[in-house]
Amino acid sequence: MAKEKIILYNKIDYESYLLWEGECPINGYRTALASDVPLTGLPKTLTQKVPAVCLVNSGDLYCFSYFMADLHRKDGEFFDRQPLIVRFDHKNETAIAGIVHHLRSDNGNRSSYDPTVTSGLLTVVNGSGLVQCDNYWIRQTRGTFQDFAISMPQEQKAFQRSVSLLDQQFK
Repeated sequence: MAKEKIILYNKIDYESYLLWEGECPINGYRTALASDVPLTGLPKTLTQKVPAVCLVNSGDLYCFSYFMADLHRKDGEFFDRQPLIVRFDHKNETAIAGIVHHLRSDNGNRSSYDPTVTSGLLTVVNGSGLVQCDNYWIRQTRGTFQDFAISMPQEQKAFQRSVSLLDQQFK
């Protein structure tokens, strides 16, 4: 089992904040197909197996904001969460970023998905916002950070864990 770790990622600078905020406004979240989000600056070796992404932007424009692109990298019947977490310091106009490799769920396991798709399911989900993505389903949504905390608790935990790892490693 691969160990969870965060590594410095120095390809994100403060000037890129407006690009990221354009994809996900401050104190908001968005889930989408990775192909619908410009993952500018991220290495192809990381993004080539990423069918879906959850974006989160929390904080304020006077002090700090944290931006996460939680990349769901497909690996066989499992997916690894590999969040890019960025702390934007708006007062000093700086940014520090890290990529968390192999972020674990609460029980320490990798997440899995159900690869079975039926034609009946296609009828049920038509128009529901669900999109088939490499044999599993994601709901393309956006909303406030408060909505995010309620409707996506696992993603919220990934965000909190990623912020904690970034702050511990790169003070």
